[in-house]
Amino acid sequence: MFLFEDSMIAHSQTIRGVRYITTSYYGGSRDVFQKMGDLITASLTSSIPPKVTKDSLVGSGIALGKD
Repeated sequence: MFLFEDSMIAHSQTIRGVRYITTSYYGGSRDVFQKMGDLITASLTSSIPPKVTKDSLVGSGIALGKD
């Protein structure tokens, strides 16, 4: 079950004769589908990799070919 703006849900469970009730309330303006869409979009955006230079490879033992 999903909570939308101004939604509330309650769950109850009895454990060893004690009844526990938990409630969840969501008062936000964005639902879970919008939040997941933003996370997916952010993870798929491309980034510019850092430029590999000779100085950055000195400690790794990798050598760049001569230009």
